[in-house]
Amino acid sequence: MKSATVRIGERIERFFFDLEVPYALALTRILFPIVVMGMVLPRWHVVRELFSTDGAIAQIADGYGYPGLMPEFSGTIAVALYAIMIFALVCTTVGWCTRASLIVSAVLFTYFSMLDYVSTMTKYTVITTHVLAILSVSQCGSLWSVDAWLAGRKRQYWPGLPTVEYQRFPAWPRRLLQIFIGVVYFGAAVTKMHTPLFFTGDMLQFWMQTHINFKHPIGEYMSLYPILLVAFAYITIVWEIMFLFVSWKGSWRSLILPIGVVFHFMTTLTLGLMLFPMVCYCTYISFFDEEDLQHCAAWFRRQCRGSAWLKKAVARLSELRQRMGQPIGWQSSARAAFVFSMALFAVLNVEVEHWLDLYGERRPEGDDRPEHVQEQE
Repeated sequence: MKSATVRIGERIERFFFDLEVPYALALTRILFPIVVMGMVLPRWHVVRELFSTDGAIAQIADGYGYPGLMPEFSGTIAVALYAIMIFALVCTTVGWCTRASLIVSAVLFTYFSMLDYVSTMTKYTVITTHVLAILSVSQCGSLWSVDAWLAGRKRQYWPGLPTVEYQRFPAWPRRLLQIFIGVVYFGAAVTKMHTPLFFTGDMLQFWMQTHINFKHPIGEYMSLYPILLVAFAYITIVWEIMFLFVSWKGSWRSLILPIGVVFHFMTTLTLGLMLFPMVCYCTYISFFDEEDLQHCAAWFRRQCRGSAWLKKAVARLSELRQRMGQPIGWQSSARAAFVFSMALFAVLNVEVEHWLDLYGERRPEGDDRPEHVQEQE
């Protein structure tokens, strides 16, 4: 009995603390902020209205009896903070001051989401805040990033080649991402179990007949077949429950993850969901370990050898990277440049927002007219 307990403890320790090159986390770091931009950029021109005291803030804390829990700022400060968040997301993708960028992104994205629970806070924004927080404590910037390049780790390596130049780190941040998305699905299944209308297909039918999210091509058509909706409801419940337990490795993973890809793609076609599937797809990358990505890199190298234009493109990329040199010891200057660039970007955004004048306050007919002119009218 004792030896069995020791073996279980060793397996758990290996599960969380085996050393690996964080390929999956680096890919997630590159792609995930691009998806987040789909949530952030459409609201840039209405920051003053949604997130500042110049507009109509709808804090989520107000509905729970904690008015004013989050600080509220004027329009100018809100625009500057929003610009800093955008800048941090861009720096996360390129891997410049990666940890600081992720922390800033996670804090400000959470802050702005909580300031507007009417239109900004959704299920996928909650998932996004957790993913950004997990990435911020990982070593996702240790490769394929500006930080790695400045640290002198820039080499023309692919995952399938020897990784003596790449640092290895414990796997627990990637495991946290895997557990997190699995728990999200499991919680969603439990919620649906307590919703009888979901099993009858009535809820799905109502969602498919509306265009609350985005327009969808086949939702209204499928709502005409209730028996299909009932079948899909039960399949969804089974898949969401199983995901947490069988998606880790082997043949089950080869089945569960493709089902997840098809499931979320169908939510785009039938419910008009766009960003939520992309958020979930980014978390799926965490289920590919170092060995999987080495196989993918080996496949890509074979394609390069069989394709003249791919081979030429890779050769040009290698030549460009070698020509850029191996700068070492620029980290302190890079951090100073990071802070200066962030401040400059915030100031420029405030100035651009001021001159765009969305509400016409600075036009001749706006609110900034002299009082005697307003009185004459």
